[in-house]
Amino acid sequence: MCEYVDNNVCQITQSVCPWRYLCPDTGTWRDNKYMPDDCKVKRDAAVPKGYKRVREERKGWLYIDLGEQTIRVKNPFDHTPLYVRVKQLKSGEYKIRE
Repeated sequence: MCEYVDNNVCQITQSVCPWRYLCPDTGTWRDNKYMPDDCKVKRDAAVPKGYKRVREERKGWLYIDLGEQTIRVKNPFDHTPLYVRVKQLKSGEYKIRE
């Protein structure tokens, strides 16, 4: 299930998600069995100015695209954000915020 869909509205595009359908038995929105984990809209969304794209979250680490390289930073959030602000400290560590 995509974390950016609320009732059948994509939070990225603010339009109807094509991967959900209205169940006639319960009257609730359900995921299509072919719904991908990362749909094209989520992958191709424009990155806001000053932010970097989060590629994925795995085992408590965020993988963030920084131009030609991808860095790994401990996830301080209780969710996986689409974009974060990244600041490199003098010690070489990266600090992130939403």
